[in-house]
Amino acid sequence: MKRLHRYLLAELVLNAALTVVAILAIFFMVALALVLGASRAEGVPFSVILRHTGYQAVSTLYLTLPLTVLASSIFTYGRARADGEFTAMRVAGIHPWQTIIPALLVGAVCTCSLAWLQGDAMPAAHFRGRVELEQDVLTNIESVLKKNDRTIEEDTWSASWEALRQDEDGHLVLVGLQLFLLDDDRNPKDSIWAKWAKPRLDRRTNILTLRLHEVRHQRGDGPVQRAGTLVTPLHLGNFGTKHKNKRESDCGYEELLVRAEKYEVRAFAGPPGKARSKLLEKAREYHAEYHQRVAFAFSGMFFSFLGAALGLWRGTSNRALVFLVGFLVVIGLYYPLEMAGSWMAVEGFIPIMPALWIGNAALAALAAWIFRKVLRP
Repeated sequence: MKRLHRYLLAELVLNAALTVVAILAIFFMVALALVLGASRAEGVPFSVILRHTGYQAVSTLYLTLPLTVLASSIFTYGRARADGEFTAMRVAGIHPWQTIIPALLVGAVCTCSLAWLQGDAMPAAHFRGRVELEQDVLTNIESVLKKNDRTIEEDTWSASWEALRQDEDGHLVLVGLQLFLLDDDRNPKDSIWAKWAKPRLDRRTNILTLRLHEVRHQRGDGPVQRAGTLVTPLHLGNFGTKHKNKRESDCGYEELLVRAEKYEVRAFAGPPGKARSKLLEKAREYHAEYHQRVAFAFSGMFFSFLGAALGLWRGTSNRALVFLVGFLVVIGLYYPLEMAGSWMAVEGFIPIMPALWIGNAALAALAAWIFRKVLRP
């Protein structure tokens, strides 16, 4: 029996290693293409883009690792079934429950790994990946301006220029600048034309200051005014992040509970009303994030059980088919159920803990139903 367990465990570990490398490689290439395709990343050094994409890869391990466990379990046990090894085990008197012990062990390792990673490494990667690209874009703002198709579109303003050059100090100069200050409906309320302008950036506030020279300025439908110079501060909302404070997904376990408690204390310290409801909803968001991470961690056990059951039920050695089945289960079944449970918990429709275990309950029920079919002679 020990020899059987060692054999299956070695197969599971090998297949898991190959699967996680393949999944991370696919994700990295897709994420890299998306980041490189973003206009605000133009002009940013490629090494910065790679680092940002790496942070994204780490922050999504809560999906990557369960998918790895599921796919490797399906393939290992599916090939054992297809090659007749499972039939030989049953003839030798080995119960199917004994054969899935190695899969459950791999699932337990996945659970412990996710529990540890979601406490610190993944929240930190999520925060840094969300914030650092914007900071790096601002650091390389001159390169961005050079490669941004001579135009910038923001919520409150838009600008275009005819050409770029450098002054005697090596600073960037925008030639033939046309600037529109926009109202809430994105209609021009001020129009400014300048023969040339020097941009300067305050990285603490994301304010881009344009020092305009030989200016024509028109307010609405009013007369055109001329000036020698004009200084205009503009906020870079799309290039610089608007939310540098930590969100729920950026916090560790302890910080999630502390923030939830703070919102609850603030809620009950004031009178009933809309303000209290908002504070309680925010507290539920932090509680939901905490319980969701616990559920994601334990999903490793349920995915390993489900993968072993699927493999023993329908034997296959086709890696592409196995990966497709695993992807559909995770993305098409488990993740939507978890998101729906999170939404219902935050809205207060059902208690938080059972809401966030809907996905795991569905996996357990599906795995038990399939395994009953495996047990039939």
